Amino acid sequence: MKREYICMSCGSRNAPERITKGSLNTELALWSLLFLPVLLRWLWNMPAGFWLFALPGPIYMSWRLITRTYVCRKCSGNAARLSTSQGEKATPYDRR
Repeated sequence: MKREYICMSCGSRNAPERITKGSLNTELALWSLLFLPVLLRWLWNMPAGFWLFALPGPIYMSWRLITRTYVCRKCSGNAARLSTSQGEKATPYDRR
């Protein structure tokens, strides 16, 4: 079954655009911190607590994936699936 969406602002039923908050460049930079503890430990025999550098990458990636939203291609308003209660409320006609 195809998922149909409706814009909560303008009522458009065009296919929505999927938006991911944040930046891919920031995510890649944070993931690159994963290799910093390995390098520091190998070069200067740093303490094991340096593994805390590995935490920001997965945390930022999880936040980006959790906050993905669908927006209208026309007006950039929030889009909701028609099968949800929000989508039914935004439908401009009575479906009886």
